[in-house]
Amino acid sequence: MVQNMERKSLSNAMKVVLDTLEDGRSLSISQLSKKAHLNRRTVEKTLELLEIAQNHFSEKKLEITPLKHAKIIQLSKKTGLLSLPENLQKLIIKTVYYPAPSREEEILVYAYNRETFNTEKAITMQKSELVKKLIKQGQLIENEKGKIYLSDEGKIVAEGSLSLYPELKNLKAKELLPA
Repeated sequence: MVQNMERKSLSNAMKVVLDTLEDGRSLSISQLSKKAHLNRRTVEKTLELLEIAQNHFSEKKLEITPLKHAKIIQLSKKTGLLSLPENLQKLIIKTVYYPAPSREEEILVYAYNRETFNTEKAITMQKSELVKKLIKQGQLIENEKGKIYLSDEGKIVAEGSLSLYPELKNLKAKELLPA
């Protein structure tokens, strides 16, 4: 049993639990209880409430407007980009801000599609100015034989590009030729 626990209000318990979970580590309820210095049952109740709130507020928002001697409370539906499903968010962002992938993204995705994740899987690639730039930026790496492969950062960028531009999944070498 955890010692030195004082009673906490529900709002304080919620804050303590959220603060304790802030570092992103996975904890059991017992571990969370010990780390937060809260009774195990308090932690369980707090987590139940947080889960209900999280599910509820994924689509709605709580607005509290203070007046002189009162508060007006309203629960309304979320609006804006975040109220839309993720696939629609990506489509809107892509259409408005990034209608077409950059040549750099195409090169990185080309290397990604060929699984060039280490020096053994490196490929021959024309050393265009863009390829040289990607090497200098650390997204591509040139091995001792002059072949090219993706760095960890290049892999992350390629995966993000594929998420935004799934049509790049079938990118061919001839499509990378300079225009």
